[in-house]
Amino acid sequence: MRTVDGGAVVVRLVRTAERHPAGAPLLRALAAGLLGVPEPEVLVGREPSGRPRLGGAAGGLRASVSHVRGLTAVAVSRVGEVGVDVERLRPLPAAALARRWFTGAEGRWVAARPQEEQPAAFLGLWTQKEAVGKALGTGLADGGMRRPVRLGALPGTVLLPVPAADHGLCTALPGAPEGFVLAVAAEGPGRVVVEGEGIEGSAYTEGSAYAEGGTGPAGTTRITDHTGPAAPTGPMGPTGPAGLGRTGDRRVGNQVIAHLTPERRRR
Repeated sequence: MRTVDGGAVVVRLVRTAERHPAGAPLLRALAAGLLGVPEPEVLVGREPSGRPRLGGAAGGLRASVSHVRGLTAVAVSRVGEVGVDVERLRPLPAAALARRWFTGAEGRWVAARPQEEQPAAFLGLWTQKEAVGKALGTGLADGGMRRPVRLGALPGTVLLPVPAADHGLCTALPGAPEGFVLAVAAEGPGRVVVEGEGIEGSAYTEGSAYAEGGTGPAGTTRITDHTGPAAPTGPMGPTGPAGLGRTGDRRVGNQVIAHLTPERRRR
């Protein structure tokens, strides 16, 4: 049995072939395993905002879910609210999107990256904003696109405060499978433990193209804390968004999607 220590957020990454994978069973299995209780003792519900809420034996934990085509991330925290977001790394008009939707400083920072690095830079900021919105329970509503996040944050599992932010949350960009970007937001400092069966490789390592001042290609790291059963793999059908999906405010997410793809995806 693993436990959620006082300063940790546990994120489980699962390869998913389903068109719209259900997050509740994955959350239930993760929370039950961390607490050492049978899965039926863990209740999974939803708040009016759509944020998952654990109950029963897991009533003291907070949770978040994110999925894109081929990968689902579920997060559990004991220290307070948590948000997780995963995106697929792909070509997109990153500089134009950043100038349109992010703060001036963020837009300029993305535009200053070499063109081949701009999608990773944009998605590193986007996933942090999504994760913060999920932890706050507001999504990207109420100015969430311009909500401060860590600009040029180095990849890592340590949750660090966002400078000049009034939300009091910390963020981290832990390792993810190659071709994906993962961000976590949570209350207070701490660390992120990422686990997954057969999940290896990271789009970002310290000194990668995404890191502030990095000039080389993205490296790879291995996620070695594998505790769950292997998730199904296989051909992936269209899941709705190759673009950015909706958040707490569906209209905000869809406005951005309109600049990227006609497809839609459930979050």
